[in-house]
Amino acid sequence: MITDPHIKISQPYGVYLEGTKLDVSEAEEESIWVKTQNRGKFIASSWPGDSVWVDFLNEAAQKFWQQQYGFDKFKGLTPLFDFWIDMNEPSVFNYLDGTMPSTNLHSSPKYSRSIYHGEIHNAYGQMMHKTTYEGLVERD
Repeated sequence: MITDPHIKISQPYGVYLEGTKLDVSEAEEESIWVKTQNRGKFIASSWPGDSVWVDFLNEAAQKFWQQQYGFDKFKGLTPLFDFWIDMNEPSVFNYLDGTMPSTNLHSSPKYSRSIYHGEIHNAYGQMMHKTTYEGLVERD
Protein backbone atom coordinates (compact mmCIF):
# COMPACT_ATOMS: atom_id res chain seq x y z
CA MET A 1 0.00 0.00 0.00
CA ILE A 2 1.30 3.44 -0.88
CA THR A 3 1.03 6.26 1.65
CA ASP A 4 1.96 9.85 0.92
CA PRO A 5 2.35 12.85 3.27
CA HIS A 6 -0.17 14.96 1.38
CA ILE A 7 -3.85 14.68 2.23
CA LYS A 8 -6.47 15.41 -0.42
CA ILE A 9 -8.70 18.34 0.43
CA SER A 10 -12.11 16.77 0.12
CA GLN A 11 -15.14 16.97 2.37
CA PRO A 12 -16.06 13.28 2.10
CA TYR A 13 -12.45 12.15 2.71
CA GLY A 14 -12.30 10.98 6.32
CA VAL A 15 -8.55 11.50 6.83
CA TYR A 16 -8.84 15.14 5.75
CA LEU A 17 -11.95 15.72 7.87
CA GLU A 18 -10.39 14.17 10.97
CA GLY A 19 -7.19 16.16 10.54
CA THR A 20 -9.10 19.39 9.96
CA LYS A 21 -11.05 18.88 13.18
CA LEU A 22 -7.71 18.70 15.00
CA ASP A 23 -6.47 21.79 13.18
CA VAL A 24 -9.10 24.27 14.37
CA SER A 25 -6.97 25.89 17.05
CA GLU A 26 -4.69 28.87 16.48
CA ALA A 27 -2.23 27.27 18.88
CA GLU A 28 0.72 26.07 16.82
CA GLU A 29 1.21 22.95 18.91
CA GLU A 30 -2.26 21.81 17.83
CA SER A 31 -1.79 22.61 14.16
CA ILE A 32 -1.20 19.35 12.33
CA TRP A 33 -0.84 20.73 8.79
CA VAL A 34 2.25 22.49 7.42
CA LYS A 35 1.63 26.26 7.34
CA THR A 36 2.61 29.04 4.96
CA GLN A 37 4.86 31.85 6.16
CA ASN A 38 1.62 33.77 6.87
CA ARG A 39 0.48 30.89 9.13
CA GLY A 40 -2.33 29.77 6.85
CA LYS A 41 -2.74 26.16 5.77
CA PHE A 42 -0.29 25.30 2.98
CA ILE A 43 -2.46 24.12 0.09
CA ALA A 44 -0.89 22.96 -3.15
CA SER A 45 -1.24 20.32 -5.83
CA SER A 46 -0.03 16.72 -5.72
CA TRP A 47 -1.36 13.40 -7.10
CA PRO A 48 -4.89 13.73 -5.70
CA GLY A 49 -5.19 17.44 -6.57
CA ASP A 50 -5.36 20.20 -3.95
CA SER A 51 -3.80 18.87 -0.77
CA VAL A 52 -2.43 19.75 2.66
CA TRP A 53 0.74 18.24 4.15
CA VAL A 54 1.17 16.62 7.56
CA ASP A 55 3.61 18.52 9.81
CA PHE A 56 5.73 15.60 11.06
CA LEU A 57 7.71 17.89 13.36
CA ASN A 58 4.58 18.43 15.42
CA GLU A 59 3.76 15.81 18.07
CA ALA A 60 -0.02 16.19 17.60
CA ALA A 61 0.43 15.55 13.88
CA GLN A 62 2.62 12.52 14.60
CA LYS A 63 -0.07 11.04 16.82
CA PHE A 64 -2.72 11.74 14.15
CA TRP A 65 -0.58 10.02 11.48
CA GLN A 66 0.21 7.02 13.68
CA GLN A 67 -3.49 6.45 14.35
CA GLN A 68 -4.24 6.29 10.62
CA TYR A 69 -2.56 2.87 10.48
CA GLY A 70 -4.98 1.29 12.94
CA PHE A 71 -7.02 -1.66 11.67
CA ASP A 72 -10.16 0.31 12.53
CA LYS A 73 -9.18 3.23 10.26
CA PHE A 74 -7.17 1.81 7.37
CA LYS A 75 -9.88 -0.27 5.69
CA GLY A 76 -8.76 -3.61 4.27
CA LEU A 77 -5.51 -3.56 6.24
CA THR A 78 -4.11 -6.78 7.68
CA PRO A 79 -0.78 -7.47 9.43
CA LEU A 80 0.49 -8.93 6.13
CA PHE A 81 0.56 -5.57 4.33
CA ASP A 82 3.65 -3.45 4.13
CA PHE A 83 3.80 0.18 3.10
CA TRP A 84 5.53 2.03 0.34
CA ILE A 85 6.09 5.53 1.67
CA ASP A 86 6.28 7.86 -1.28
CA MET A 87 6.32 11.53 -2.34
CA ASN A 88 7.92 12.71 0.91
CA GLU A 89 10.57 14.91 -0.66
CA PRO A 90 7.89 16.39 -0.19
CA SER A 91 6.63 16.52 -3.78
CA VAL A 92 4.52 19.52 -4.69
CA PHE A 93 3.45 19.76 -8.33
CA ASN A 94 2.71 23.46 -8.71
CA TYR A 95 6.04 24.89 -7.50
CA LEU A 96 9.04 25.35 -9.77
CA ASP A 97 11.45 23.18 -7.78
CA GLY A 98 8.84 20.46 -7.17
CA THR A 99 8.79 20.75 -3.39
CA MET A 100 7.23 22.99 -0.78
CA PRO A 101 8.62 26.49 -0.24
CA SER A 102 11.49 26.78 2.21
CA THR A 103 9.53 29.54 3.99
CA ASN A 104 6.71 27.18 5.01
CA LEU A 105 6.44 26.64 8.74
CA HIS A 106 6.56 23.55 10.95
CA SER A 107 5.74 23.72 14.63
CA SER A 108 6.61 21.89 17.79
CA PRO A 109 6.27 22.87 21.44
CA LYS A 110 9.61 21.14 21.95
CA TYR A 111 11.41 23.85 19.99
CA SER A 112 9.37 26.82 21.30
CA ARG A 113 9.31 28.39 17.84
CA SER A 114 8.21 27.74 14.30
CA ILE A 115 10.79 26.03 12.12
CA TYR A 116 11.17 26.98 8.46
CA HIS A 117 10.78 24.09 6.06
CA GLY A 118 14.18 24.99 4.61
CA GLU A 119 15.72 24.08 8.00
CA ILE A 120 14.26 20.57 8.03
CA HIS A 121 13.68 19.82 4.35
CA ASN A 122 16.13 16.91 4.32
CA ALA A 123 14.63 15.45 7.51
CA TYR A 124 10.95 15.60 6.43
CA GLY A 125 10.98 12.18 4.74
CA GLN A 126 12.84 10.56 7.61
CA MET A 127 10.32 12.02 10.06
CA MET A 128 7.46 10.53 8.02
CA HIS A 129 9.17 7.11 8.07
CA LYS A 130 9.78 7.30 11.82
CA THR A 131 6.20 8.34 12.55
CA THR A 132 4.80 5.60 10.31
CA TYR A 133 7.01 3.00 11.99
CA GLU A 134 5.89 4.12 15.44
CA GLY A 135 2.25 3.90 14.36
CA LEU A 136 2.73 0.34 13.13
CA VAL A 137 4.57 -0.69 16.30
CA GLU A 138 1.76 0.79 18.41
CA ARG A 139 -0.88 -0.93 16.29
CA ASP A 140 0.82 -4.35 16.44
